[in-house]
Parts: sequence; structure tokens; C-alpha cells
Amino acid sequence: MRRKLCLIVALALTLCISHAIAAPITYSLIPVTFNNDPNFGTDMVTGTITTDGTFTSPSIPYLTTSNILAWSFNLRLGSSTTINLSDTSNGANFFVLGTALTATSRQLLFDFSGLNDEIFFSQDNRPPYPVFTEFFIETPTSNFGSLPDIREHYCTPDTCLGFTNVVHGAASVIAVAVPEPSSGAILLFGIAVIGIALHRQHRNRPMTRTLG
Repeated sequence: MRRKLCLIVALALTLCISHAIAAPITYSLIPVTFNNDPNFGTDMVTGTITTDGTFTSPSIPYLTTSNILAWSFNLRLGSSTTINLSDTSNGANFFVLGTALTATSRQLLFDFSGLNDEIFFSQDNRPPYPVFTEFFIETPTSNFGSLPDIREHYCTPDTCLGFTNVVHGAASVIAVAVPEPSSGAILLFGIAVIGIALHRQHRNRPMTRTLG
């Protein structure tokens, strides 16, 4: 009985360690499509957002700018042009405004039902094209309009173009967690050790014979 209890405790510790090592967490953005680009046709944004591993709760109800450690997006304009937008790019800038961004171990969510909430990413690009690029997720704000939406902007030396994907509903999943290989390996190792221990316990158990 004591050995089984020890094995249960070991499994619990393995789960806790694997969970702890998963921080920070990288979330993969659910691809966003824009169909109204007159220059390229259909645009798409993909990428990742890395947080410090904070999960929202009653004590931590939302994420802020300080919880975002890194980000990287690919803005595909039509089928021929791709712009990388990341925190390491020239002139990179980002912020989280308001209380709409929340996180679980598996998802990043944005509540589109509020007002003046926004996640904003931008960078300055070298000429010739484009001059700068922006990608942001927002509730109705005084800056860009009265509808909750996801937007991309890019500017050439001649003009600035902006495209919108309107979002309907309240809290929406905007990204899903990318499994961490290290935490998965630790979990599998812990399960393997426990399995070996149980196997040895069963093998070393003394056999009893019933005499008729």
C-alpha cells in the first residue's frame, strides 16, 4: 500500500514539474484571412505569440503588455509577397490595451464585447516596400471604428492600405498553445519510470500455491 502511494505521489510530482517547465508558453495564431486587398487579392496572417506562462484567474483576470515575451507574424499578401512582423524587427512596437486578453494552458482568448480594448503589433520596414506594417485585434475604439475586428495595415511610399476582418460574438479563441517538447518528454519519462516500478513490483510478488 505504501509503495502504491509513493508511485501516485511520483506521478503527481511529474505532472507538476512538466507543467512548470512549460512556462513560457507559445501560442499559434489561428490564421486570419482578408479578402479585400485590391493589390494582392486575398491576404492571410499567421504566426505566434509567446507569453510568460501566466494563466488568468479571479486573482489575475487578464493579461497585460508585460505578459507578452515575444511575437512573430507572417503577413502573406496574395500569393507572391510575405512580410515578417516580429518583436526583433526594425522599429518593432506592441502593446496590450484594456482587459480583453485572457489565457489558459491551451488557448489565448480575446473578448470582443468590450470597448477600447486592443492588442497592437507594428514595425518599420526598410524601403522599397512597404514602409511600415501593422496587425491588431480590437474591440470598438475611438481610433478605428465602431465594430470589433482584426485588422492589417501596410503602407507604401505612395499610400496606406488597411483591411478588416469583422468579428461577431464575445470571447473568441485567437491562438492555441504549441506543445512544449521538453514538458512532454518529462511526462513520458515519469510515466515510464512508474510503469517499470509497477512491473517489478508485480514480478517480485511471491507466488502462492493452493494445495487441494
